[in-house]
Amino acid sequence: MWHEDTDSLWDDEHNTLRLADGREYGLKEICALIIPGRQVLGTYGEDFYQGEAALTVNRYGKGRAYYIASFGEDALYRDLYQK
Repeated sequence: MWHEDTDSLWDDEHNTLRLADGREYGLKEICALIIPGRQVLGTYGEDFYQGEAALTVNRYGKGRAYYIASFGEDALYRDLYQK
């Protein structure tokens, strides 16, 4: 996975993170444009990067590394960390 570019959002702008199971979470401040390396868990829901990777996971040995390409609402982190 590599970070290709960053779109900075104005205070009144937002985006969404869409998961395959239909859940959506609000995103704010920045939206990184990334080239995913492994499994894409969620994509951007709006703007010119709609459908592009926003949440990825890479498994290494017995561990996993997650990358969230933006700042999300609290519910995103709560749900991700509980899982």
